[in-house]
Amino acid sequence: MLTKQQAITHHLWLPGLAADKGGIQTYSSFFLEALVGINPAAQYCIQSKHDRTILPALTPLGSAQFYGAGGVPLALRTPAFAAHLWWRAWRQRPDLIITTHLENSIENMIQ
Repeated sequence: MLTKQQAITHHLWLPGLAADKGGIQTYSSFFLEALVGINPAAQYCIQSKHDRTILPALTPLGSAQFYGAGGVPLALRTPAFAAHLWWRAWRQRPDLIITTHLENSIENMIQ
């Protein structure tokens, strides 16, 4: 059982939130909002493959960490994003990792 001193960390690996407004981006936005509603005390690390930055209105938590790989050239974006996900997961040891699209699965990134 976790004590008050142990913060729960969630990683969210998203294709994008602000870059486009398609179905998966809308789903990801609502999913993030629902997750924060369930556990507002958790630490969130939002990692987006196609966003350069995120608008504060799209992030329900001001304290959430955000990484966007949208500034990386397209030819290098997938390997750079995959390396960043591995690095962050290794460093932060999240309690939960959620991806909202199969394209963000590690297996897909290394093939």
